[in-house]
Amino acid sequence: MQKSVAIQLDSESQQPLYLQVFESLKKQIEEGRLEEHVKLPPIRKMAGELGVNNSTIVNAYRKLELHHLAYSKTGSGTYVASRNVQERTDERSAYSIEVPSAVEKSSAIIDFTGVSPSPDYFPVSSFRALADQVLERDGGYAFESLDSQGYPPLRETLVHWLKRRNIVGSSCNIHITSGSQQSLDIITKALVNPNDVVAVESPVYQGALATFSSRGAKILEVPLLADGIDLNRLEERVRRTPIRFLYTMPSFQNPTGISWTLRKKQQLLVMAEKYGFYIVEDDFLSEFSYGRKNLQTLRELDSNDRVIYVKSIAKVLMPGLRLGFMLTPADLTETIRASKYLSDIATSGLSQRVVDLYLNSTVWDVEFKDMVRGCRIRYNLMVEQIQKNFPDGATYLPPQGGFCFWFTLPEGRTTEALARKALQSGIRLQPGHTFFLNQKPNKHFRLGFGNVENNAILRAMPVLGQIIRNHL
Repeated sequence: MQKSVAIQLDSESQQPLYLQVFESLKKQIEEGRLEEHVKLPPIRKMAGELGVNNSTIVNAYRKLELHHLAYSKTGSGTYVASRNVQERTDERSAYSIEVPSAVEKSSAIIDFTGVSPSPDYFPVSSFRALADQVLERDGGYAFESLDSQGYPPLRETLVHWLKRRNIVGSSCNIHITSGSQQSLDIITKALVNPNDVVAVESPVYQGALATFSSRGAKILEVPLLADGIDLNRLEERVRRTPIRFLYTMPSFQNPTGISWTLRKKQQLLVMAEKYGFYIVEDDFLSEFSYGRKNLQTLRELDSNDRVIYVKSIAKVLMPGLRLGFMLTPADLTETIRASKYLSDIATSGLSQRVVDLYLNSTVWDVEFKDMVRGCRIRYNLMVEQIQKNFPDGATYLPPQGGFCFWFTLPEGRTTEALARKALQSGIRLQPGHTFFLNQKPNKHFRLGFGNVENNAILRAMPVLGQIIRNHL
């Protein structure tokens, strides 16, 4: 339906007429007086009513589109865009990440900000024995600089490791990195130029926001629903302007713990092929499932080579190893390989050799299953304590996997003051603003439990529950 608009122009103003039209329409859209998807007046009609040239309205509408406040349909006209698809377009998206201090971090008695497994589960004895074996076998060659793409035997091992998860790939398209964060940095340097658009789930992992922002990308935040990203919002955007890629964690997403449905994954892959963008799939912790089954990866379902699969090997062994890998589409392999070389030449050869032996050993499956079993017990304890101690006003969706819970408070409540009160009682939690581009105070917070001992959970949750109750 076409909407009439009221615009007052000042012929004596030094501001160009098209900017006056733009500013007036922008204000009406942002205030909600012009509703989403409403058709704006035709150019000639608007120009006639305001007594200006057609070019004035053309330039005003173009500027609305540049700011993604409006979109055009060929042969139909110009329409108000959705306000739920957020993006800074007047400047490069700026996101500032807070780098944790070791001293500050240790000051918290019970720390719920981490999303890694506890060191209690790390296979230290096995790693020590395998490191000795590598040094005995390879001597000084264990420390030689490797090809930037990674240790060839480990890449072959990963091909077989992925095949167990129904992911088919070639070792020539596997790139060993110093963890998933470096993988994101390499992908961004290889694919993104200043002012390119990168889409992300909202909320989203802070390290991704910081990496994309540092490259000068414009970041498109698309709301994350209970079953995955809002694909209608995403398609509304990509139909009008190309994106370089979508970044997603489809299983046990950080920070929300949400897992995509199979149907939505399939729909995204169709959309990626249709509109020609890549998908960066960060398979963060899909192995740590405490109830859900058949968590197929996007890469497993991908038949058109649109998915860049990112995995942290260290997360399922020992995070301090800083070891990960990417499985890339064949047409990106050389570009990614060059970007990796410029990043650090090569990842630690000793770590790669040890991990290769470990993944081929008989103890790997046994020790990893023990780790998941221990994490499942801790997860169930968290669910029990949340249900027992938290007020109804703090809502959440049980993730059934991973290492974090995402809470939402009632409208009008923010979590910065809550976090300060909790810290005064020796409990550290993660306010939700860090997972959004604008970093404004909001009603969300995250609890990461992987590195919190069971008895500490039992001590902390009644205290935290009372703090939340007092805050509501």
